[in-house]
Amino acid sequence: METKRSYFCAAAIAATGLLLGGWLGKLVGFLGLGWLLKLALAACDQAETDSLTGLKNRRCLSRMESEYYPAVPTIGVIFLDLNQLKQTNDTRGHKDGDCRLTALASVLAAQPSCTAFRFGGDEFLLIAENIPQEALEGLMQDILSHPHIHAAAGYALGPGNALSRLIAEADAAMGQYKASESGSR
Repeated sequence: METKRSYFCAAAIAATGLLLGGWLGKLVGFLGLGWLLKLALAACDQAETDSLTGLKNRRCLSRMESEYYPAVPTIGVIFLDLNQLKQTNDTRGHKDGDCRLTALASVLAAQPSCTAFRFGGDEFLLIAENIPQEALEGLMQDILSHPHIHAAAGYALGPGNALSRLIAEADAAMGQYKASESGSR
């Protein structure tokens, strides 16, 4: 899939250069399409990567939702929200807040056979393919039990072609988890 996408990006850039002619067309002709392909793939990857955490971003999730996940029979979605990030930023500074974000991102990125996304400010998604419910629950509990991670989480399991619904269900489950945690204090 990445090769198909990079060829598309390179072809679009090359066509633009050839249509414009002039120096851009000459540059494409001089450097060749191989170089252009690498440049296009790097630009596409950068556009789909969160600059702070290095995780895939919402743009990438949107593309994968339409191009990749519909073909996956079953996916598990874990929705995570860092607890009290605003308070950390306000009392200890944004550098500490960024450290909390990158710590969670590192834990998520280390999960085998999963794809991690930074969904928004303090929200993250972890998507696992073809995972049984018990394994998904265990994965979520392992992440939440990490000593440096203070987050709320929820999960949902279903077909890959229902990713938007699964994200909404996991978000709602995360909200229930937060409510139960605050009620138990």
